[in-house]
Amino acid sequence: MLAPSDRKQRFPTLALDQVIFELGKWSDQEKPLVNFAPGQSSFNVWKALGEEPPPIPIERVLRYGDLSGSLKLRELISQELSNRSGVTIDPSQVCITNGGTEAIMLALQLLMRTGDALLTSQTCYPGYRHLHHFFGASRFSIPLRKDFVVDLNAIKQLNTDKGRVLLVNSPCNPFGTVMTSEELFALSELQIPIIFDEVYQPLGLGRVPVASALRFTDRHFVVGSFAKSLAVPGLRLGFLVSPPHFANEIVNIKALVSVSSSNAGQHVLEHLLMHWKELENLHREYLQSHHDLFIDVCSGLGLVLMRKPEAGLFATLKLPADMGLDSLSVALALAEQHGIGVVPSTDFQEEGPAFLRLNFSVPREQIEPGLVRLKSALQTMA
Repeated sequence: MLAPSDRKQRFPTLALDQVIFELGKWSDQEKPLVNFAPGQSSFNVWKALGEEPPPIPIERVLRYGDLSGSLKLRELISQELSNRSGVTIDPSQVCITNGGTEAIMLALQLLMRTGDALLTSQTCYPGYRHLHHFFGASRFSIPLRKDFVVDLNAIKQLNTDKGRVLLVNSPCNPFGTVMTSEELFALSELQIPIIFDEVYQPLGLGRVPVASALRFTDRHFVVGSFAKSLAVPGLRLGFLVSPPHFANEIVNIKALVSVSSSNAGQHVLEHLLMHWKELENLHREYLQSHHDLFIDVCSGLGLVLMRKPEAGLFATLKLPADMGLDSLSVALALAEQHGIGVVPSTDFQEEGPAFLRLNFSVPREQIEPGLVRLKSALQTMA
C-alpha cells in the first residue's frame, strides 16, 4: 500500500474542490455567492428547444446497456462527425463513455505500459497531471509558446523510442487557445499515438470554425463530451472515436471497467441529438454574448486577462506579480472572505505566471456585479 504522503501527492485534493467547499459555508445574506468556478455552462438546452425532457421508459433504465453504447446514438454521432470531418467514421469506431474523462482513460489503458511517458502541455486540465499514476508511468510537460499553445517544435525534438503517448487538448482548458488545422496535421504525422481531447471543439468564439483532428482517426483517438457541447453534464456522456483496428479492444476494456453507460442518459441524448446542430449553434451564440460582455466589463474595470479565449467557457485573469500571494491563497481568500468562486492556476500547473480561471458562461446578470466584487476584493488583498 502507498504511504499517505505518496497517496496525497499522486491524488491530491484539487483547489477547485477546496473552493467549492468554502463557498458551501458562505452565509452572508447581503452578499449572495458569485461563483465563476464551475466547469459547466449555464445554457439550458430544454429552454432553448422550448421542450420538456422526453419520458424515460423504465424497462430500459433498469437494464444494462450495450457495451459500446446504443446503436442509434452511435449512428447519430458517426453520421454527424463524418459530415463535419469529410471522412467516413463508422459507428463501430464510436464508444459511448461516462463523460470525456472515461474516454481518455479507455484510450490510455490501451496505449500505456509501465515505464511509458504521458506527454501533456505544461499548463493543462488538472486531471492530465495525475493520470500517469494509474499506469505506473511518468509525465513529461511540453512547454507552451507565448500564445499559450503547446510548442510543436519541443514535441518534435523528443526521443519517441521510449514509449510515449501524447494527450492534446484543443481548444484548451484553461486558456481557450486553439490549434490550427496545420498544427493538428503536423502533430498527426508524429510517430507516437495521440489522444485529441476535443470536448470544447464545438464551442468556438468568433466566425472561424475550430479545427478538429477527426480526419486523423484512422490512426489516432478523438474525445468528445456532451457535458460541454450541449451543457448537459448530469447525463455523464461523452464518446471516444478510435482507429478501426482498435475499436474492438476499446469495447473490451469498457466491458471490464464500467460495462455500460447510463441508459437513461442515452435515451435523453438520442432525443437531443435530433437537434444537435441547432443546439450547438444556440449554445455558441449564448457563449459569445456572455464572452463579449465579460471582456467589456473586464476592460472597463482594468482586470487584465492572460489572453482572450478563442473557444470554450473560460477566461484567465492575470494576478500581479507583486501581489505577494500565490493563486491558491487568493482563491481561498476570495471564497472564505468574499463569497467569490474562482479556480487558481495551481490546479493547472506546477510553475508559471499566476492566474485565476473564471467561467464567463455563468448567468448573464451575474457577470458585471460579480466582476465588480472581484475587483474590489482583489484590491483589498494587494
